[in-house]
Amino acid sequence: AAGKPVGMIPNCAATRHAHFQLDGSGVAHIQAPKLEDYPSVTWDSSQSKRVNLDTITQEEMDSWKPGDTLLLSGTMYTGRDAAHKRMVEMIDNGEELPVDLKGKFIYYVG
Repeated sequence: AAGKPVGMIPNCAATRHAHFQLDGSGVAHIQAPKLEDYPSVTWDSSQSKRVNLDTITQEEMDSWKPGDTLLLSGTMYTGRDAAHKRMVEMIDNGEELPVDLKGKFIYYVG
């Protein structure tokens, strides 16, 4: 594996499943799906709740009900399992995190 480095840029869970064979002949070119192959997704946003993650209050979060559609804006941090593990290690070791997460949102992108 060390002799054949692989680089992939995933989009999202819906499109990052790919199969290819590394045979040493060069770069593996994977054709991206055509936009028209994706289903048309629409919804009535008139009942959606606009949420600014930078100014949200606990009372606002308490008002949400299952099935509510939230239109998010503001700052959201993302991280995978390795990032979360590293943050826990840093906290356990008394180290300061690279960003202040107090009152912030973290979306697990795994």
